[in-house]
Amino acid sequence: MSKASEIMTPEPVTVTEETGVQEVARIMLEAQHHGVPVVDAENRLVGIVTETDLVDSTKRIHLPTVITILDTLIPIGGFRQYAEDLRKATATTAGELCTRDVDYVLPDADLQDVATLLSEHHIHMVPVLDEAGRLLGVITNTDVIRALSREG
Repeated sequence: MSKASEIMTPEPVTVTEETGVQEVARIMLEAQHHGVPVVDAENRLVGIVTETDLVDSTKRIHLPTVITILDTLIPIGGFRQYAEDLRKATATTAGELCTRDVDYVLPDADLQDVATLLSEHHIHMVPVLDEAGRLLGVITNTDVIRALSREG
């Protein structure tokens, strides 16, 4: 069974936290990727900006639903989503827009673990990190399919 280090795309296209949102969009279009890792100066993973993040940054923001009882606003729901939408809409850099709590794998993860992570978390890309959190590569759905075609 293939390991993450064998199927990953090494040295993927990355951006820094200071990269502007429009530049991130241009880079993703040119590279034809669904997402791009955000790294620091030591190549440690900070987060990921995805196509969904870019689309969300331009959507309309819906105010949360509240009711008023005795001059007190009581949230019915939607504050968490409102805060997330507002964060993305006001982002001007990759660091402000990226998702920071990112699922990742280590180089020795097997193909089934990678496929399970991609499928169950509904993501298109998973970073491969070393023990120090440095980015070694990324694995996409296409990489998994490519590995399956070689093993069969």
